Amino acid sequence: MAGIGYADSKYYTSKILVYPISADLTSAGDVGTFDFTEAIKITEVGIIVSTTVAGDTTAPVIAIKEGSTELATVTVPDNTSAGDVVKSTGLSITNIASGDTLTFNVKTAANDSGTAAGAGYIYIKYYEKFVS
Repeated sequence: MAGIGYADSKYYTSKILVYPISADLTSAGDVGTFDFTEAIKITEVGIIVSTTVAGDTTAPVIAIKEGSTELATVTVPDNTSAGDVVKSTGLSITNIASGDTLTFNVKTAANDSGTAAGAGYIYIKYYEKFVS
């Protein structure tokens, strides 16, 4: 008879962490960092757009990094409206150990033939990992 494993999805709760500082999508660079005090598994990375994106020459790209390792990127298309969510579930690494630091970053700034614009709140969706 098979035992019940804690890896079963019905034994965990998905959580969302929204970084509280708005990312200016017209300026490349780090938005901020977050230190984890528990082991987690990231299932999604995205941005909640707060200012409509104008980037017809170059669309802005956000990234989540752990140290120097880039975990995921999300390209925010030109004319993405305020209130829209752009996300990715294609992460290269999903397991984050207790004590690790994630960096929320604008990898590529928006560039527009007129005036570049765009801002939003970067988020991750994750769940805590059981540790025996």
